[in-house]
Amino acid sequence: WFVTVIIVMECLNIKATSLVAVLSVVGLAFSLALPALAFEDTDPPLWQQWGCSSLEEFLEWFDFSEEEYYQMAASVLEDQARTQAWIAAHPEEYAAFDSEEYFSKAYPFYDSIEEYMEDWDLTQEEFEQEMLGEWVQAQLRAEQQEQEVAAFQAKYPEECAAFDPNAYFMNSSHYFYDSPQEYQRDGGRRMYPLPQRPARACQRTHHGPPGSHDGALGGPGEL
Repeated sequence: WFVTVIIVMECLNIKATSLVAVLSVVGLAFSLALPALAFEDTDPPLWQQWGCSSLEEFLEWFDFSEEEYYQMAASVLEDQARTQAWIAAHPEEYAAFDSEEYFSKAYPFYDSIEEYMEDWDLTQEEFEQEMLGEWVQAQLRAEQQEQEVAAFQAKYPEECAAFDPNAYFMNSSHYFYDSPQEYQRDGGRRMYPLPQRPARACQRTHHGPPGSHDGALGGPGEL
């Protein structure tokens, strides 16, 4: 394209200094357009999922800049892509997943699924998708943790061999358990998991802004 511009300039008798000016303007316009071209939202838009009537309402409600909004949307899209990739790689686990069983373990402080769905204004399908997304994210975190532990053990074999899990447990922050055995029976789930997202945040003032929960729109307690 540069050669084409030169030929056109020769035909039109445009000076080289003008070329520099033209290229500078084109470059500036292109650089300014890049952030806008990079913006990508979820489907449906994130602001709609949060119960707002427009992006502007969302930004005003949560005091977000447009850049912060699209950064959050990009994070959600990334989580969605990782979720779909994990499901594709684990078809049997996906087929065996039970949203109601997961809910009973992850949200023991709710009396029923119906109560949860009413609180977050979810349909049955939305509820099942939300539980599935939380569960897959938990599997991804567990896999990442296993990889990190394996790498640490390979790097510090002597320290790991001397590690006493029972002593660590009693001296750590697991103060709400009386013993390691109780923790094992309970599966380490006594800490209340945080909800994935307030489904109608713009109509509900008792929830914090998006991202105030663990993982920003997706971060239940570890399972």
